Amino acid sequence: MPNWAHNTLTVTGPREQLEAFVEKAKVSHANAVSDYENWPKYDEDSKPATLEEYEIQLAEKQPLTFAAFVPEPPENRIGENWYHWRITNWGTKWDASFGEPFIGLSTGEGSDIEKSVEAKGATVTKDTLVYKFDTAWSPPTPVVVAMGEQHPELEFVLRFGEPGGGYAGEVSVEGSEVIETVLELDEVLAPEEMWF
Repeated sequence: MPNWAHNTLTVTGPREQLEAFVEKAKVSHANAVSDYENWPKYDEDSKPATLEEYEIQLAEKQPLTFAAFVPEPPENRIGENWYHWRITNWGTKWDASFGEPFIGLSTGEGSDIEKSVEAKGATVTKDTLVYKFDTAWSPPTPVVVAMGEQHPELEFVLRFGEPGGGYAGEVSVEGSEVIETVLELDEVLAPEEMWF
């Protein structure tokens, strides 16, 4: 079982572009079919009974998938290269993990984001999108860099903290410009997120 890095990804830009990003970030039907058909043999016991059941689970639990921005080769899922490929290309061994589905799109003052995002580092402005999720051991920095390259009209800020390892930071991406900053855990995480 890994230590979990807690992540808050804030995306800012024109609302129309943010809405397009939300749709792209979801697991597509084609990806769901591929995932289901290439389910790892080591994890066969957790495979849902049908593809339809799997797609329902994804829709409820996965509003953001790294594969939408850095697709994993299908052959990776059945071999032993998946771990090294993911660490290299995603920065973490598993996809984003949502304790409960969380995605918020700000509509300005009085928005639901202001009420539902209480962790430090979550910015609320008129045109802001916020995802809160966990990753195994480390943040998905390569994925956020790919997001910036694929969506230069948007700005991405990933704030992360991993209490077990005692590290935190911020990755800011706008187009091809990437700025990484080391931060203290208490600058990034709320007290209730300081578990490991």
